[in-house]
Amino acid sequence: MNIRLLSALAASVLLMGQAYAQDVAVNDKTCSISNIKEIAQKEGLEKAQNVAQVCIKNGYENLKNELKSSEQYLKAKKLLDEKGAQYKDNALNLKKEFLR
Repeated sequence: MNIRLLSALAASVLLMGQAYAQDVAVNDKTCSISNIKEIAQKEGLEKAQNVAQVCIKNGYENLKNELKSSEQYLKAKKLLDEKGAQYKDNALNLKKEFLR
């Protein structure tokens, strides 16, 4: 079989799988293990993998957004910013000492 034809076929299958996964409504039902297993059995492993990736990415994005708005995140960010500034100042002072 021609390598170019095989490459084009693989690319088209991949793009179709990604397009299918993007059309999936991400919710508890569609992202359930049983639903992903059913997709794998009925429509193939590639489609099931794409749906799983969309669900995982969406879950990660939701978690990231929740964390960024939490009080603990804001406190930790403030502390790290303060410590970072202190460490930067200490490093600059050390650099000045060595350059003397």
